[in-house]
Amino acid sequence: MDITSLSNHKLPKISSYYNVKLTLLVNKYFGYWPSLNVNQRFYAIYTFFSFSLTIGAILLAELVYVIVYIRDFNKLTSISLLLFTNVVHVSKIQNLIRKRKQIRHLLEYVETGQFSNETDKYERIVTYFSWFGLFHYAINVLFGMGAITGWSIISLFSVDNDKIDRRLPSDGWFPYDPLKSPAFELTCVYEIIILHVCAFHNLALDHLTVGFMSVVCCQFVILNCNLQSIGDDVLNAENIKNDLSNSLKNKENDDLIYKRLVKCVEDHMTIIQFAKDVENIFNLPVFLQFLESCLVICVTAYQISQDSNKGTSEILGNFSYLMCMVYQLFVYCWYGNSILLLSESVVQAAFSGNWWKSSERYKRALRLMMVRAGRPLTITTGNLLTLSLSTFMGILKASYSFFTVLQSTNKKI
Repeated sequence: MDITSLSNHKLPKISSYYNVKLTLLVNKYFGYWPSLNVNQRFYAIYTFFSFSLTIGAILLAELVYVIVYIRDFNKLTSISLLLFTNVVHVSKIQNLIRKRKQIRHLLEYVETGQFSNETDKYERIVTYFSWFGLFHYAINVLFGMGAITGWSIISLFSVDNDKIDRRLPSDGWFPYDPLKSPAFELTCVYEIIILHVCAFHNLALDHLTVGFMSVVCCQFVILNCNLQSIGDDVLNAENIKNDLSNSLKNKENDDLIYKRLVKCVEDHMTIIQFAKDVENIFNLPVFLQFLESCLVICVTAYQISQDSNKGTSEILGNFSYLMCMVYQLFVYCWYGNSILLLSESVVQAAFSGNWWKSSERYKRALRLMMVRAGRPLTITTGNLLTLSLSTFMGILKASYSFFTVLQSTNKKI
């Protein structure tokens, strides 16, 4: 990344790392991220009702539907679209609730810890990453909402059809006949609202993880800036000329520069530890998201290819859903790839400084740091996949392979 372009952008200033704070705010209102001063017992009740009335109710209806139509291949592939998504959504919620303490620890680094010390100095860089994270979230929400809107239009236009031709936005089993008026209209409205709400929250959970990854990227850029500028204010030609007759002043400058390098080393180790904490906290949900996206991509493509009589709304809905899954994978892999590249650039940043004007003590310490920085930082999921653009392309190829298997299986049936 070009540090000059990151520093000279014209984006309006917003709260530092606002993309992370926004996703936590969304989870707060959904009942999964309580404030420290809230009554925990009442908030737990709020969490239960929020879960039961939204994702819990939809998921239960889908699971019973799978059991009832276990032998119907077409119905199973139809319900699998949202079933995969909702199962992974629940796993993300469970992970957020179970690891609140660890996530709060990450948040302390961002708000009051080591990462907040130079926020004002590098305000333009922090603002850039905050806006970039919001941009990714907005694009992902746009695709998700487009999919559900497309399915909703189909249901709304089928209200006047015969009972057999009516379709709900999401398939599921209900203890009543959902295709009979007025139950159909009420169920349809309920599903449209809940599916939009769940999609918004599901993507907020994804971009909480992505937001913390963007913090790692931002801190690497700031670290590189600090490494490149170490000693610029004391190791210039004028200072050197004046200090030749003042060994004490030279010693003070050397100590000051060395302390700055030690600070950079400490920041580097903190960034690495922060990234590993993010990896450990969100390891399982991200891995399940990758599996889900791979399956949903091929199942969506299978559904589109099987029926040429689908309406425009359904085709657009399925296409938006497909793009939402692809974009979810892309954002994870893009930030993982950025962390990999930025961690490798630390060596170059260290070599770009004024090390040749410094003392031997400084040079020895810098060499040690460069040796450690020579090992690139990677984010893995499931201890199997490295988040990178090459992994993204590999998953798309695997999805296509599974799609062809699904097609051949259906022909045999």
